Amino acid sequence: MGNEKTVEKTGAPSLRNSNIELLRILAMIGIIAHHLGYWGGFEYATDSLSLNQLWVQFIQIGGKIGVVLFIYISGYYLVKADEIKTAKVVKLWLQIFFYSLPVFLVLVLFGIRSFGIMDLIKNCFPVIFQKWWFATAYLLLYILSPFLNRLLKSLDEKQYIGFLLLTGICWCVIPTFTTQYFMGNELLFFVLIYSISGFIRLHKVKIQWSAAKCIVISIILSILTFGSVVAFDILGSKFPFLAENALYLFIFQRSIMVVVIGLIIFIGFLKMNIGYKRVINFISPAMFGVFLIHENDCIRKWLWQDIFKLGSYSNSNVLIPYTILVVAIVFVGCTIIELLRRYSIELLSKPLIRFTSEKIDSASEKLKTFIQNKLKHDQNE
Repeated sequence: MGNEKTVEKTGAPSLRNSNIELLRILAMIGIIAHHLGYWGGFEYATDSLSLNQLWVQFIQIGGKIGVVLFIYISGYYLVKADEIKTAKVVKLWLQIFFYSLPVFLVLVLFGIRSFGIMDLIKNCFPVIFQKWWFATAYLLLYILSPFLNRLLKSLDEKQYIGFLLLTGICWCVIPTFTTQYFMGNELLFFVLIYSISGFIRLHKVKIQWSAAKCIVISIILSILTFGSVVAFDILGSKFPFLAENALYLFIFQRSIMVVVIGLIIFIGFLKMNIGYKRVINFISPAMFGVFLIHENDCIRKWLWQDIFKLGSYSNSNVLIPYTILVVAIVFVGCTIIELLRRYSIELLSKPLIRFTSEKIDSASEKLKTFIQNKLKHDQNE
């Protein structure tokens, strides 16, 4: 997702600095922790407050920040691209499909999931039916990126800032203070995030803060944001509405705090220079697969509530170390599964990916030629 090889002046690819690859890994760990807290089946009374409850709430901040980090990374690396790679679109679709229909059928076969015709159809077309909303939005963003890039590159700095202000107000500020999407959706929000990091790349924005300062500021902002959660929890004993929405600034994806904290973290990692770390760069490309596995709607309830039985630990003294262990197990397990898929099924699928992408490119060129000839013919008449 947003991978780009560094190229030396000689034109030969060189080893990528691992700072952004590390950020991808940390973002996915945050997303897993969020899903653990969100789907774990934890139950807490609104008229009391405990350390365990605060912990379950706190770990959920990583989810939405992790999502915007992936889009910041994609925008930064893709914004200069003039066209998409059809082979990558096909490969992404096949990856999504692999973790959809085959997984569904296996779970049905072992009695873990019940069979339904509508479920079968949805798993046959996971992108169209948005089995994973993030996967659908990301794939569409990638397909649209060449057109979006032309728009962004055509804007001068002042126009670009105006564009960011307008879209930021519409799809971030207004939703934060009204909870209304304001004629927006996930894809349009991703366009905003993509454009912000694209601005940093295209206009070579100089950030004076050091990497360490960025990380410290992001931590401080995260703690302050979590303060709103604690305040809402305390007031929630008298005003249940506040308790029910205690995590609003934390898990509402369009929250200004999520966007700002994510941006500062991204800038901090951009300014880092940890060199090339083989293990990090080997693991990082598996992160999208890690997401598809653990957030599969056929798996997540079974994973969090039946296998790990997280809800039963709601008031346990070992909840904190147990949840940390579970996140580690899920991360390592899903990473191994995805790496096995990449180096077996994906390698075997290369001829299919190449054949399909060539056919799509050929059909696209024929369609473009037909339309151009038709337009010329109509103009001549």
